[in-house]
Amino acid sequence: MLQETHNKLEDENVWKREWDDEIVFSYGSRSSRGTGIMFAPNMDLTIDDKFIDQRGRFVIINAATNYVNLTLAHIYGPNNDNDGFSYECF
Repeated sequence: MLQETHNKLEDENVWKREWDDEIVFSYGSRSSRGTGIMFAPNMDLTIDDKFIDQRGRFVIINAATNYVNLTLAHIYGPNNDNDGFSYECF
């Protein structure tokens, strides 16, 4: 799991090509935020659902591997109380 990736949508293909497997990102800006979950190359994994924050604060994935269902959540909280961090989408 990655945080503070400082990446944008146009970077995703480069990251995936270099990693050579699945990566799921939420995008921040070039100077802040951004989270990601990288999966081991050749991992037998099926991603069923993705919940991706448009502000670069979290990625939540429902997946299955080897007959096991997983929910993976990577959350990067704000570093101040004035960020307006409030989500009611779940």
